This record gives sequence, structure tokens and C-alpha cells, in this order.
Amino acid sequence: MEYFSISSINIPISWIAFFAAILSLEWISRKLGDSCKKSLDTIFWLYIAVWKGSYVLLFWDSFIQAPMSLLYFDGGIKGHLIAVLVLCMYIWKKRQSLSISTMWQLWLRFLAIYQVVFTLFTQQWLLAVLWIALLIAAMWNNYQFIWLLHALLLMWQYTWNDGLLVTFILFFLLKITMVNQAQRKQLFALGLIAGLTGVLLGDVEFNRKTEATERTEISLETKTGEVYNLKEKRNKITIVNFFATWCPPCKAEMPHLQSFAERLPEQVELIGVNLTARDDGEAALSRFIKKYHVTYPILLDEKDQVGINFDILSIPTTVILNENGQELERIVGPVSEAVLFKLLEIYLEKNTVQ
Repeated sequence: MEYFSISSINIPISWIAFFAAILSLEWISRKLGDSCKKSLDTIFWLYIAVWKGSYVLLFWDSFIQAPMSLLYFDGGIKGHLIAVLVLCMYIWKKRQSLSISTMWQLWLRFLAIYQVVFTLFTQQWLLAVLWIALLIAAMWNNYQFIWLLHALLLMWQYTWNDGLLVTFILFFLLKITMVNQAQRKQLFALGLIAGLTGVLLGDVEFNRKTEATERTEISLETKTGEVYNLKEKRNKITIVNFFATWCPPCKAEMPHLQSFAERLPEQVELIGVNLTARDDGEAALSRFIKKYHVTYPILLDEKDQVGINFDILSIPTTVILNENGQELERIVGPVSEAVLFKLLEIYLEKNTVQ
């Protein structure tokens, strides 16, 4: 997850984009009747509540170990599907008082605004321009096929198991049921073209993002008194998590990291670097490791040399390195095991690491 950092506070960019889209949608939907607007507000917040709350159901063990993890994580793709199911039940119950066509238009406007804000914050300038153009065109023209461009752009940005894309597809299928046979054929044809184009663009985007960055060697003493030298390990991929025991997001992600460590594929290793010079001492670290049952190597950065060399300003920060110690990816803020496995799949299958 991308984060916007203010001093030592990390704010998820997705949260900023979501609330910006909600506020904008309030302005866009001001001409709707009170009853319709109230129903749409209920739909949005019901979806978010179920999606976020599904984390408790799907990741019960992690939630019990770190209840505050609910603030940082969600149910992922399964959570989206649960939320869509609940939403479909609600819509079916309220079908007499809801306008499916109005919902479709407003939801897609919400999605476009969300993506404009998100891509601007993450400095994806080309995508931001495309989303802005799409949003402007949509505000002036309600022609329904223009919204198929959403599919193309979403497939460019995300893989098929992303929640936004899955939700779009489900809403798209719902829209198809409302049109005649001729329009349905056109929708399917345009959807197929958008999908294939999006997959090709996704390959281009991946190649652009995977340039390695040179980093200094990691050689530190571990919590058990041994010396860990990354150069000697020669793992195909090493994941380095920088943390401190007083940091709430660090506590939230620990159950996920431990679960990830227990399921690591061959030639992949997870290590934790305790920023000891910025932390509360050895006793606090021992309690931390015991509480979260950490079994992967914990390195002690007592002089803050590695933290400074890796430009660690906000914690937690997780860095993915190749076998030469070069940085491939950086995640600022708490990371889930699902995200880590997704990144592993990308870097291992695409052969970006030799």
C-alpha cells in the first residue's frame, strides 16, 4: 500500500483518494432526490464497512494478536467479494426504490475521481492525465460505452485479482443485463478489446517499474548474537523489514510477517532490521519478539548505519532486494502477507532477478 508521510505519520494514499472521491460525489449527486441520495450513501458505507470488517473474519489470528491491524488492513479480494455479495442482497431488497442506471453512473464517477487522486499522489502522471480526461468526458457525456475505458485503465494498473477491477466487472455484468441483445454484443466486444489492451499495457508498466537500485551491504549482529551477512546468503530474493517496537503499524504487521515467514518459497528469506538506535532498548525488543512469536532473523542496527544507508525515514518500511543486494521494491507503511506473496510472484515469475 502507498503511503503519504507527514513527519513520522503515514497516511494511506488510498484513504485520501477514497474520502476525496466521497466528498466529490456528494457535490456531484446534489441534484438527486433525498431518498435516492440517502440510499446511495448507505450503499457506499455498507460496502466499505463489510470490506474492512471482513478482515476480522478472514484473518482472525492476526487480528487477535494485533487488534489495531484492522486500521491498516482489510479483507483483500475475498473481502471485496463478500462486500459485493452483501451489496447485491441489499440492492435486491431495495430494488423498487433504486435506479440501477443512476447507481452505475455515480459509482463510475466515484471510481474515476478515486483514481485521479491516487495517481496524482503516486506521481503516475500519464495515468492521472488519462483518468482526468475520462472523468471530464464522462461529466459531459453519459454515453454508456465510454465507461469501458475504465476497464482498460484498471487492467493497466492492476492485476485480475484486484478488488477494484473485480468490483467493476461485477457492476459491468449487472449493466449488461439491462441492455438489449445488440448493445450486449457491443459491450462484450469492447470489453474484450479493453481487456487485451490492458494486459499488454500492464506488461509495459511492469517492465518500467522493475529497475534495481544499488544499496550498501547489510552485515549486522542478530538478536541471537550471530553475524548476518547478506552477501554470503545469496538468496534469490531477500525481504528486509525495518521496524521499531514502539511503532503501532509495526505491531499491526508483525502477525502477517510471521505468517509470511512460515510459508516462504525456496531461495527467499525474510529478515527484520530493528532500528535499535531509534528504539526503546533490548528488553522492549525481547518482549516484542516473544509477544508476536517471531522466528525469522532479527538484526540489530545499533548505530543506525543501515537505516541511514537505506534512507529509512518512516517505519515500518519493507524493502525487497535481489541476490546482488539491489533494491527492487519499497513499501512504506504496514504490509500484509498477501501483498508480499503478490510481489514475490511478480519478481520470481517475470525473471527480473537472475
